Amino acid sequence: MPALQAQTGTLYPDTVALRHIFGYSDYSLRSTFALDNTEFGPRIEGSLLADVLVVSVDIDTGSLESYRVLSDERQYSIGISVLDTRDIQRNIINSAQDQWSRHIIQSFQFTIGQGKYVGRARGRFLFGDTKTITFSELKPEFEAVVGARSYILVFHGVSEDMRVLRQLGIGQQARCILDTTKASQFPLQRSSKPSSEVMLETLGIHFDNLHAAGNDAHFVLKALLMLAVRDAQIQHVVPSKDVLSVLTALERIARAPTPAPAPKPLPKPPRVKRPKQPKKQDTARKRRRARRKLERETQALEQSATVSGGDL
Repeated sequence: MPALQAQTGTLYPDTVALRHIFGYSDYSLRSTFALDNTEFGPRIEGSLLADVLVVSVDIDTGSLESYRVLSDERQYSIGISVLDTRDIQRNIINSAQDQWSRHIIQSFQFTIGQGKYVGRARGRFLFGDTKTITFSELKPEFEAVVGARSYILVFHGVSEDMRVLRQLGIGQQARCILDTTKASQFPLQRSSKPSSEVMLETLGIHFDNLHAAGNDAHFVLKALLMLAVRDAQIQHVVPSKDVLSVLTALERIARAPTPAPAPKPLPKPPRVKRPKQPKKQDTARKRRRARRKLERETQALEQSATVSGGDL
């Protein structure tokens, strides 16, 4: 489906998909640009929300070649974050439980290979422990996360990450694939693809320790929720009470606080050079040397006197 140009932001199908998934735009559902609503499965009973898991994936590695030729000998960090729309509906019903909002998104990080690259990712992950696996174990791990539920895949830049998943037979059952570099352009009124940092800053989402895959997947998923909120706002349509409840819940989840990064270790104090201590004078040795010198001089004088007396 082609993209439509609107004001300064391009309206991609990725943005229209948000309107279907979260059910916040009646106008979008009636428009000629609307997607087939059955693409996202049934709605949660009594809710505007599609009954799906929203799964954000990020894969980091050291080179483009590592995306194309997978090897357990190379280093990869893989992040998976998942949000269940059923939990969003529970959050709408129990809106007073703000503390619960921070735990709705579940985030996981896996590493493959050994070395400084993955060690750094493990140390920067904010949402629990990192699990070391091999590529043969990634598909079972993914299937354990999604179970038997319908799901939607989310990326910030699809091509290389999806290349890895396809090689492993992961993601073929996704109801759709969303790219936040495209989904962000109409809500943010941009004509270019933003970096993840720019997108998060523009949306006012606090973030830490990007470029560890588990964190990136988490914050991209939060950004997706705020993109839906921003998209609804710029349509200048007065939302119904039900739509407003959905948008409020999405923003509450997106802005929920995250764990603080571990404090950086204090730098080692600079090494202070101690001034050289003057050598202790060995007075006893000096006295011995002086005494021996005196003895030698005395002997020399005595010998000289003896020689002189003999000559007389």
